[in-house]
Amino acid sequence: MWSNSLSPADPIVGRHPAIPPPLEVVEGEEEYLVEKILDSKMFQGRLKFKIKWEGYGPEHDSWEYATEVHAPERVQEFYQKNPAAPRQIRAATFSAIPF
Repeated sequence: MWSNSLSPADPIVGRHPAIPPPLEVVEGEEEYLVEKILDSKMFQGRLKFKIKWEGYGPEHDSWEYATEVHAPERVQEFYQKNPAAPRQIRAATFSAIPF
């Protein structure tokens, strides 16, 4: 994903920026928590999600490949609210489509 240097200097002098939440360990690696999936798209034949990161503002939203997003509950929530959004078609499913 992205580096841990996410907090830019605060443009308002004297204001202390909120401390981002600690990283979560998933499969032995530290990861940021997904607050919400905002959008999906196909890019070069691969599915990407636009991610809202927990504890970070919209300036830190980013597009990540679906294979790198470890938040199945958030993916399910996104598709329940956006059933027509792009999604990855598995090869087995694709071969079953009658043409």
